[in-house]
Amino acid sequence: MAAPRLDQELLQSLNGAWSGMERTMAWQQEVIKKLMERSSSLDALHKAVDATDRINKLHTELDRVNKDRQALRIENHQLEKQLSNAVHSRDWDELCTLVEAAQEAVAGVAKAAAQSGSSSVPAKALGELVIRMGAVTAKLREIVDGSGGAGVAAGADAGSRSDHA
Repeated sequence: MAAPRLDQELLQSLNGAWSGMERTMAWQQEVIKKLMERSSSLDALHKAVDATDRINKLHTELDRVNKDRQALRIENHQLEKQLSNAVHSRDWDELCTLVEAAQEAVAGVAKAAAQSGSSSVPAKALGELVIRMGAVTAKLREIVDGSGGAGVAAGADAGSRSDHA
C-alpha cells in the first residue's frame, strides 16, 4: 500500500507544483502586461521627446527667420531713409524751382501772346503747355513733399499763376 500513498503524495506534489506554475504564469502575465504598458508609455515618451526636439528645431528656425526679418526691416528702413534724403536733397528742390520758373515764364509768354493777338505761337498751345508744366511741378512737389497727390490737381489748373503745392 505504500505505492498508492506514494502516488497520492506525488499527485499532491504535482498538483501543488501545477498550482504554483499557474500562479507564476499569472504573475508573469501581469508583469508582461505592466511591461507592455510601460513600453507603450516609453514609446509615447520617445515620441514626445522627438516631437519636442522637432519643436525646438522649429523654434530655432523661427528665431533665425525673425532675426533675418528684423535685419531686413532695419536695412529697408535705412534704404527708405537714404531714398528720403535723396528725394529731399537740394537737387530736387532746385529742379522744382527751375520748373516753377519755366512755368511762370511760359505763363507770361502766353499772357503776352493772348493780349497782343499777333503772336506766331497760338495762345491755346501755350496755355496747354502751362497746364502740363503745372502738372509736372505738382508731381515733383508731391515727390519732394510727400503731399500724396494734392498738388497734381492744383498744378493742372495752374494757368498763369505759379503752383506751390
